[in-house]
Amino acid sequence: MKSIIVEQSVENYIDDQIQKGRKFQTGLLLGQSFEGRSCVYAVVPSPRFSTKKGQEDTWTLDYAKWVKNHASQIKKMTVAGLDIMGLYVHLPAPELKAIETDGSLSDLLVRLPTSFASQHHSTDRYCIRMGSGRKLTCDVYSTAQTGRGKSVNVKVQKLLPSTMQFSSTVHISTTIRLKSSTILAGTNFKTQILRELEPWCNHVLSAISTIDGSLVANDTPLEKLTKDAPSSKKGKQVTKNKANNNNSMESYQVTLLLPIDSLALSASILNSEKKDEKEFVLRIEGDIDARAYVHNKGTAEQAIALLKCDVVNSLQARIQLLAEEVEDLEGQFTPPADFSLYSWLLPRRVFFSS
Repeated sequence: MKSIIVEQSVENYIDDQIQKGRKFQTGLLLGQSFEGRSCVYAVVPSPRFSTKKGQEDTWTLDYAKWVKNHASQIKKMTVAGLDIMGLYVHLPAPELKAIETDGSLSDLLVRLPTSFASQHHSTDRYCIRMGSGRKLTCDVYSTAQTGRGKSVNVKVQKLLPSTMQFSSTVHISTTIRLKSSTILAGTNFKTQILRELEPWCNHVLSAISTIDGSLVANDTPLEKLTKDAPSSKKGKQVTKNKANNNNSMESYQVTLLLPIDSLALSASILNSEKKDEKEFVLRIEGDIDARAYVHNKGTAEQAIALLKCDVVNSLQARIQLLAEEVEDLEGQFTPPADFSLYSWLLPRRVFFSS
């Protein structure tokens, strides 16, 4: 890898923080690796670790764990196509040299989690900092080997005009049946639910899809979607959400055609006269809003695959949040004696744009 491309707004943010007098700051780099190109789209600042007002953080073992835990939470919330690429680091020179020498920086970088919603993630981890002359510098570390990073060139440019957004809303209304013996067997409650949801997730991953209401061949270049935009009545080509300014991207709506849910709740479940073992019936219902960001050099198949993964990732992340509300410290769930039907409304996913 000879270079990494960084979104212009990332450089502006880092420069602004330094101009404000920040002496210590780290942040997660979000981006994607695609066909030999590694791009950083955004930086997510690490939450403040020190509890003392006005005191700057310092790099310690506990701080490194704090950053890693933050990355684990961000992993659950990132949309498909945006992966954790590495860290932005701004530390006093002696402290930065120390963590490079003792290996604590590289150790943290290679342990950062990777979102499974990304199909194009790289084994490389990047560390970006502001060098002399207020220019970004970058070292790349490989998760396949230990040691100090290797310097790579940094290219700063506007990435959004060459990025395409794909969105979809998928409804889930499904029922899971768990026998009391299974619930009380000591198996992690969250794990049980996710396992039971696998058939529904497989429906999503294998679903036929349309882009803006049309079937599109898998190998269709994404750039061709714009070229094939429908013409207006006056014969002029209509460019769909064309990125005419520096901060916009083309967006497309995807419809996933799911089969009839084979796990749908039936009245026989609640009215069953079989009393030899108590059953726990869990109904999960809600809308899953999904998004994927893909470089316009990709194909329709790659965009759809990422979007489907985002649906699954979003569902599993929210199931984990809900399960944690009713689990005990051991990850187990003991339903009340009169407990037979429990309904979960999935928390709504909210997207923010800068």
